[in-house]
Amino acid sequence: SFAQGADAFFLCSLLSQHPSGHEKMAPGIAALGYGVNEEFPDTKSFFVVRSDGTRTGFSARKCVDSLYPAGPDAPPLCFAPFSKRQRKDKYGPGRPATFEPGSVVSVAGLAGQAVSYAEIKEVLGRFAPVRFVD
Repeated sequence: SFAQGADAFFLCSLLSQHPSGHEKMAPGIAALGYGVNEEFPDTKSFFVVRSDGTRTGFSARKCVDSLYPAGPDAPPLCFAPFSKRQRKDKYGPGRPATFEPGSVVSVAGLAGQAVSYAEIKEVLGRFAPVRFVD
């Protein structure tokens, strides 16, 4: 899905910090968004659609790492970094993450059913604005 307004501004600012940001933005940005990665269909990622129609993904992690490099001289972070594995263990089955009521909807039981992210977003969008479906 394509980002709009403040979300698009945030993604553009984030992309500007990517080590290859200038190459990813050239020859110009037509749209930014989050969705299924064309190179790896089982994953989702942030992406930029360039003004020439080409599309490429970008890692938000690389952007953040560029802003806050690791090392002995690195500024202290307001959170303790953890790997994806640790995050899954921390918020895995039986230990759900906490969110502001109404901000996240968990949908389960769709495995094996040919339901696309776009279809889920469209249906949920009938009830409230939907920014991302993961």
